[in-house]
Amino acid sequence: MKGKVLLTSILVGIFLISVFTGIYIFKIFNENNKQISKTQELQNHTIKQNINNSIETEETLSANSSEEKITPHTRLILRKYYEDCGHSINEYVETPVELINMTKEELEKEYKDWNVYIFSEEEVIMIKNVNGFCNEHYSLKDLDGYVAIYKVDKNGNETLQEKTSISTRYLTQTDKSHLESGIKIYGTENLNKYIEDFE
Repeated sequence: MKGKVLLTSILVGIFLISVFTGIYIFKIFNENNKQISKTQELQNHTIKQNINNSIETEETLSANSSEEKITPHTRLILRKYYEDCGHSINEYVETPVELINMTKEELEKEYKDWNVYIFSEEEVIMIKNVNGFCNEHYSLKDLDGYVAIYKVDKNGNETLQEKTSISTRYLTQTDKSHLESGIKIYGTENLNKYIEDFE
């Protein structure tokens, strides 16, 4: 009987030691897993951060290396603003070879008396103020039954530029009346539109 009690006590003791050992091992294993998981999260975060930093650096370098420059296909517009009459005239210029590959800063250094208004690979607009009166003031009048084009200077003096082949006979009464007093026009484009309307 004493042997059975002793054997039972030993078995219960072994069982309890096994249970406590299992719980202890499970706790240690769980803590190790948590520690490994935290380490992996930290490593993943560091890797993501490094990737983001690398992308930002590449974008910055790419932006710096892709600074806009003038190309052979860049449209160059020189805009002169005439202070006496308040008009602007655009001159469309074929891009000179010496300007190709220039940056905005280089262009500004080279042409100090011009203001670079727009700068891109597609289009460059440079503006310059000019003291004086532009040469695109015109007057249309009736001359011997035909529409005549007069150039007007800053004092209002008119000089015959061209007597067209457009007969005033076929124009409306309103147009004839305007031609008698003179139709004031600014700009070659506007002049050409008026002439086309009369034809």
